[in-house]
Amino acid sequence: MPITKLINSIGLSIQNNNIYGETPLPFAPQVNTVGEQFVVPQQYLKVERNVTIIEEILNRISFDDNYLLFVNELNGALFIQVGVIGVENYPRVEQQKTEVKVVYGRRWFIERNAPTSEIIQTALLAFKKAREHELRENIIFSDAESIKTTPFNTHMDLPLMRANAQSLMSEVGGRGLINKRSVTESILAILNRITISKQRPHLEAVHQLGDKRYVIDLSIPNLKKNNHFPELAGATFSILCENFTVAEFLHELMNTLIKKSDRHIEECFAFDGFHRFSQDLCPLKIAKFSSATRKIPNKDARFDKYFRAMSYDVDASKAPYYASGNLGEKQRKLLEKGNVDSGYMPIEEDQAPVLSIVTKG
Repeated sequence: MPITKLINSIGLSIQNNNIYGETPLPFAPQVNTVGEQFVVPQQYLKVERNVTIIEEILNRISFDDNYLLFVNELNGALFIQVGVIGVENYPRVEQQKTEVKVVYGRRWFIERNAPTSEIIQTALLAFKKAREHELRENIIFSDAESIKTTPFNTHMDLPLMRANAQSLMSEVGGRGLINKRSVTESILAILNRITISKQRPHLEAVHQLGDKRYVIDLSIPNLKKNNHFPELAGATFSILCENFTVAEFLHELMNTLIKKSDRHIEECFAFDGFHRFSQDLCPLKIAKFSSATRKIPNKDARFDKYFRAMSYDVDASKAPYYASGNLGEKQRKLLEKGNVDSGYMPIEEDQAPVLSIVTKG
């Protein structure tokens, strides 16, 4: 099938828009869209980002009114950041239990030559990690003295944990419990100590698949309307434990909740109303789309030098400097051990930041 007919058959619609800071390379190949417009695909566009351009891209992203996107510049570096509107997860006084506040996630660096799609995908990842952070702080354990803790939170003192590693190991030493009854009793005991977003999970069933493999079905009661995790309201889900221990069950529970959160974001996240990461999209049709827009025949011979120059600039600019001290030595040894044949080597401190591609032979 001719390339233009193939593109039309899969419904391709692209617009090259200077509001994104994109400029087609000279003699760049074009594809024919459904609207009979010829446009240059993303990989053949030269881009230069600034705060205003990234703001325009982020303004077209929608997800959840409680999650805001910001873009700023710090010491010449561009970054995006998520703001989360909600109540304090660790209230120190009664007022903080209902007082609405805004907190901010980590900064996500954006390179000035990053494609538009990469910026959109970085926003998706920023949402996922900000929401995961909140979810981890909403899995609450209570001990025998009713003291509440959040063992899956991300604020742990890792060097201190390392110093106390032995005391943190699972008591069963990795060996699975021996029968379905003991597994069920262990699950019920631990669920009595857990709340997920202020709700206690309910054990629906335990299925034994082998000597140590179990599938555990759990449900969560309906949550309040203003809850930040609507995908968990009335949800029923299954947890697979390959070699059941209480520790494995709890880790797999956390992993399952994160997966449900990520899927919720993928279905709700949209760019200009397009839900790029939804499972409603067919991977087979996406594959056809990719072939039509990336494997373009009959490129103008004059285009090649411009594309090679841009590719070199983009790839070379990603190469970091070698670290100093022990980390730098470790980097050099691993690169030597890896027998690297090509790519852009890290830069030495006294070396000008102009790199040559490494080739052997």
